[in-house]
Amino acid sequence: MSRSIEKPEALILLKGAIKMAQQDHNVSDNEAELMERIMTASNIQPYEIGEFSDPIDENVEELALQLKTRLAKRAFLLAMATVAQADGEVGPEERQWFNELAQLLNVGTINLEHLTFDKAEAMVIKLLEERKDSPASSGHGLDMDML
Repeated sequence: MSRSIEKPEALILLKGAIKMAQQDHNVSDNEAELMERIMTASNIQPYEIGEFSDPIDENVEELALQLKTRLAKRAFLLAMATVAQADGEVGPEERQWFNELAQLLNVGTINLEHLTFDKAEAMVIKLLEERKDSPASSGHGLDMDML
């Protein structure tokens, strides 16, 4: 079982985050800052993703199905929940899409009402910063299981 999220999976996570931010047709400053932190934590360069306001051409559901590990799938859902909360309001379109993704990935869901933005953001960044060769890369599974 992989204990880290590799860059290709992080790129899928970022594309999903951008698509989630675009659900209400307005990428807020908080959402853009979160995506910048995701890029930094994942070592994703701006040329690899483009502008946050540019529509994501790929089907995010199909991209999500390319995630190989349970950890990456759960981190993806956590990122979607975090972005949904970034602007202070989880809209009906965001909530519906999040629930559809949770069902599609079949790795459980996250209770959006009990998750705080700060905690979720910190966990997403921590998961993305950890690498297989890092001594700190063990133990985060427990945090994810608490969600």
